[in-house]
Amino acid sequence: MRSHLHREREDEGATLPPTPDDAVAAFVAAALADCTAADDVRLSDHHLEAHFVTPDDEERRMIEVARFAQRKAAALADAIARLPWPAVVSETAREAWRGAAAEQRAVVVPTGPSLHGVWLQARVLGGELRAASVSVRTRWTNDGPMTRVELDLTQAPLPAAAVAALEGDSPAPFRAAFASATASPDGRHATLEQSGLASDPRGLLPAVEAFFQWVLDARGERRADAPYR
Repeated sequence: MRSHLHREREDEGATLPPTPDDAVAAFVAAALADCTAADDVRLSDHHLEAHFVTPDDEERRMIEVARFAQRKAAALADAIARLPWPAVVSETAREAWRGAAAEQRAVVVPTGPSLHGVWLQARVLGGELRAASVSVRTRWTNDGPMTRVELDLTQAPLPAAAVAALEGDSPAPFRAAFASATASPDGRHATLEQSGLASDPRGLLPAVEAFFQWVLDARGERRADAPYR
């Protein structure tokens, strides 16, 4: 198996040094372990895909495949947890990020740090479930760190009028916490940003939940558990 590792930085003048090569190499080795028999392997910053040829699709074989996938997922989680934290992130902040991941059943990636797999859900009148996945990322720039919250609104896209409203200065409860709020033209993705490194991502969640409520309001949907006004 041959591999080529290419890394790019978002900002060449960023204040955070790159992750040491030995830490990256150890992670890649863990990610690709047990994949030498695969016909094709693809690894990116958010995806691992391996294609294996199996002699049959009998139940016993499918159970083996499922157990392999479980072991691989656990190995990847361990490899992510072993990645180094930026030196500027205090031990108190590290524990806060780990605590947020545990409480939200999410995954913390130390090198950012970033938090992935937070879910917001709401049952609306009519019985439908609306959900949005949330990632909290640290973006390091020339001027220091920025905290970026990315929401996948595929299951509850913003209407075009609401996308346009985000570009303006319309009052909303989440704006006090975030300096900027934008959405993709199709309303399926939104980004909230504030300056600085989040010492505890749990402190952002009330404002993120307020934004999700704003999304539901913009869609003209009422939560089934909301009190009557």
